[in-house]
Amino acid sequence: MFDSEKALALTRWINDWKNTYGESPSIEECITWIEWKFEENKISEKEKIKIETILNFSIE
Repeated sequence: MFDSEKALALTRWINDWKNTYGESPSIEECITWIEWKFEENKISEKEKIKIETILNFSIE
């Protein structure tokens, strides 16, 4: 389940990534990070859409 804790953590990670690499991570990198950070085995299609939405809002 993709809750506000995960959304906030992902937003912070995306910002850290952008500060480090000067560009936004890919959707695949975001999904991989969520799976690793929260020990998720499988990200649902609904969760992928939420992750993509957060990523899109984080792009300047």
